[in-house]
Amino acid sequence: MDYLAFIDKYGLYLIPALVVAIINYKNTAQSYKPILWYIFFLGFSQLVEIILLEIYRNNLPAYNISSLVVFLLFLYILNSWGYLNKKNRKLIVALIIVSTILFIVEVIYKGSLFIEINYSKALYSFLSILFALNAINQTLFKDSSLSILNAKNLFCITIIIESVFWIYLAIFLNTSFNFTSDFLEAIYLVYRYCKIFVISSLYFFTCLKIPKLNSNFITFNN
Repeated sequence: MDYLAFIDKYGLYLIPALVVAIINYKNTAQSYKPILWYIFFLGFSQLVEIILLEIYRNNLPAYNISSLVVFLLFLYILNSWGYLNKKNRKLIVALIIVSTILFIVEVIYKGSLFIEINYSKALYSFLSILFALNAINQTLFKDSSLSILNAKNLFCITIIIESVFWIYLAIFLNTSFNFTSDFLEAIYLVYRYCKIFVISSLYFFTCLKIPKLNSNFITFNN
């Protein structure tokens, strides 16, 4: 196993962000703590995937369920920032219900959580991109943010990039298509490089940019 595959398999790319999140958690501004919960969940999900790999040689149950959970967490984060106004609450609730039902239907259709769930994940990813773009728009033009690369925008940019790749994987790794194994390996390798070098770095810098209540903690000023 090459070192990139090892880092990917055991989620080592999340360690820098997790370390900063753990150290700074108590002194993080309350409205930003949900971002750290999101990071903690990614770490927890990765741990469950590792356990499933060791027991069943298949981590797809955790991988599939986490796609729904991170989408719901992202909506919660946007709501905690006040970016989901009351007029849209009914729409958001409807999206949550429809997304959850679609996930359950796809699991039933495929007959197992040990088979990758593609269509639901593509939907969550597409919606996440739309919500993230709206959040960035509100941060830049409504909140009059002094820094383009603040924690909120960095987090949303990370969500957009990761969601684009999830759609990309949902298309190319769909078992309905008869792609060759070499082609699929090449497709996943692109995602692996992005996850290890780009997405992990963005999560790390997001954690650094989160406002702290005490300047003695690890931070990266705006």
